[in-house]
Amino acid sequence: MYSKRNPIGIGVVERQINDGFRWLKFERAIETQFEHDIGGERCRLMIRLNYIGLFVYHAFLITDYRSIRDVFDLDLFVHFAIMTPLMIGANLILARHPPVWVRETLESISVVILALTIGWVTSSTRAPDREIILLTIILVVLFSILMQRIRFWYVLPASFVMAAIYGICLAGFEGLSMDRVNTSISLVLGVIVFSLVGAYHLESEQRMGYLLRLRDRLRNDELQITSLKDALTGVGNRRALDLALLSATRRDMAGADRSVAVLLLDIDHFKRFNDTNGHQEGDLCLTRVAGLLAACLRDGDGQVYRFGGEEFLILLAAATLPEAILVAERIRSAVADARLSAGPSGETVTVSIGAASGIPVHGSTPQSLIADADRALYSAKAQGRNRVCSRTEDTDEPTTAPLQLRLAI
Repeated sequence: MYSKRNPIGIGVVERQINDGFRWLKFERAIETQFEHDIGGERCRLMIRLNYIGLFVYHAFLITDYRSIRDVFDLDLFVHFAIMTPLMIGANLILARHPPVWVRETLESISVVILALTIGWVTSSTRAPDREIILLTIILVVLFSILMQRIRFWYVLPASFVMAAIYGICLAGFEGLSMDRVNTSISLVLGVIVFSLVGAYHLESEQRMGYLLRLRDRLRNDELQITSLKDALTGVGNRRALDLALLSATRRDMAGADRSVAVLLLDIDHFKRFNDTNGHQEGDLCLTRVAGLLAACLRDGDGQVYRFGGEEFLILLAAATLPEAILVAERIRSAVADARLSAGPSGETVTVSIGAASGIPVHGSTPQSLIADADRALYSAKAQGRNRVCSRTEDTDEPTTAPLQLRLAI
């Protein structure tokens, strides 16, 4: 799906692919679409990973009980009174699919708080191997960068804050030489830097992959739209009509108790027009009439399809017969008022329209409505053309739109 507020053309995507995104940021429209497409799944993934991380974090209590027994009460407090509520709260927020800055900031703050609690506990214990326990901060860094894949510009400051926490805590340990402290800090910084470089390239590849998929998707959409349009007139073709009828049939099967109307329109004396003026003028006439039909349909009125030759079909969803006749008269009047020239004779182009309407759940089908509209169209032509005739599902007798109605339109 695409965000309706930010329609994106292939040209914009191609430009972004060619220009790149050195700062891991797309143009605004693409960035919005990117978040629209992946935000929900990313929130769900983070929730799962948070629970996995919380499980592993609590599993360390087994070794903590043996190695830092002197502060185990504090360790339990940190696990169950601070980190567990924090993770559950974070997941509740993530479940609401917050904006990207909220999501990424929330996860960055959570891992920093986790690093702080590790530093607090290890600084409080007198265990001889607390230096090794403090190294679990590296696991927190790797979890945030490689598993959660917090966006680079959010995890970058968070990682160096965690490195600072590690360095401050390590420097406060008694009995460690400065060389040992510097070596340990250098090791942690090296892991963080290498991980951040990898995170940058991973996000860059993810974004490029998204752009390539988006480009392919837009191309497929364009091809799909093109395949559903009549090449000459630009209105829907028979394939588009078939899909629309299939959709209407599915709604019928779902029990939608609403009327559907069909207008079948034929350009009067088109064969004579074509023979007199040539096929190029005939094609131009078809194009102009199709444009008038589309212009006459207000938003939500219906859709125009080329039915064949000089015939057009208009499918009106949720329209009663009187409403369909109003639309048909509006179309007939618009074509007549346009006074499209029909050749040297000075005649103007007119149309005849057959209208039919029915409620599918009462037995009508889109195909039967087309047949009824075709019979009504035949009646309109038999009565002199340039008029609207109609049929309902309750009668086989065609009726002609009243003259006063036609004049009112």
